[in-house]
Amino acid sequence: MRTIKEIYDFIDSFAPFNTAAKFDNCGFQIGNFETKVSRVLLSLDVTSNVISEAKEQGTQLIISHHPVLFSPTSCLYEQDIPYQLIKAGIASLSAHTNLDLTQNGGVNFELARVLQLENICFLDGEFIAYGILDEALNSEDFLNKVKQSLNCTALRYSGEPRKIKTVAVSSGSGGDSVYRAVEMNFDALVTGEAKYHEFLYASENNILLIDAGHFNTEDIVIEPLKNRLSKEFPDVTFTKSISGVNPIEIV
Repeated sequence: MRTIKEIYDFIDSFAPFNTAAKFDNCGFQIGNFETKVSRVLLSLDVTSNVISEAKEQGTQLIISHHPVLFSPTSCLYEQDIPYQLIKAGIASLSAHTNLDLTQNGGVNFELARVLQLENICFLDGEFIAYGILDEALNSEDFLNKVKQSLNCTALRYSGEPRKIKTVAVSSGSGGDSVYRAVEMNFDALVTGEAKYHEFLYASENNILLIDAGHFNTEDIVIEPLKNRLSKEFPDVTFTKSISGVNPIEIV
């Protein structure tokens, strides 16, 4: 049987953990590197429901995008996710900002791919990928494309109607990438979270800024990651969680 360390090392080979942002706390977080694994569950987040699903499947390891231990903690209560994992005997590994920056199969790469951008490139050292559409679309058609491609219930956006050809993406909390996107003269930026002043800046600087939701712009990496791991470790069963759902509802 394979060990958690082998899986960690493989992820490290294409999404090096030492490339993670300084504020991040990704990597192996709970368990024993030498634990042998036959079943692994993948999810954007680790929640109580995801842990229950893992227990039902006999899972030894959960791989998530968001870390279960992000900020220093002085205590753990029984309702806390790390406590629940320890009690269940399930290990935890997260690939966070290191996976955001991965140029082949990372989060921003997959976001650009799902939006059918061509000639995908990355801005060095930044959480931004970009590419071009096969044909220019007006703002309304591009908004509909984003909505359908990411299975969004709704979008938040600002910017005057225009033709969209060059598109930047910055998954998750990437609204502040709008300043760089304007410098690069992109027609649109698709992100997962944007603040009011960032929308205002977009409106003033002739760029279409689209907030498609944190979950929607990042969950798209989980299935490709599962497939990549399954190919490398055919003797391990990798499953995408069905309990890892968007916690935000729109009415």
